[in-house]
Amino acid sequence: VGVRVSKKDRRDINLFFDKSSGILVKSEHIVKDVKSGGDKEMSQETFFHDYKEFGGVKHPTKVVIKRDGKDFVDGTMSEIRPVESIDAAIFAQPK
Repeated sequence: VGVRVSKKDRRDINLFFDKSSGILVKSEHIVKDVKSGGDKEMSQETFFHDYKEFGGVKHPTKVVIKRDGKDFVDGTMSEIRPVESIDAAIFAQPK
């Protein structure tokens, strides 16, 4: 099942969910290639696999990213630990 998310002055993103479980399995959107100076636009597909439960929440433990149909990232997580609290100073405006 897919949905398109749109917002004025932002790029659209397509999100695809497994029909039976409701988990996110794929996203696709347009990105700029920062390696080439950020001028070239390309399609990016991100695939989310092997969901496991960490701290009572399901997370993908394998993520594959393709840009213009070519492999870009293939990552596997063995452990996910949520941060218990974040210091508000991290989000403070620089002085």
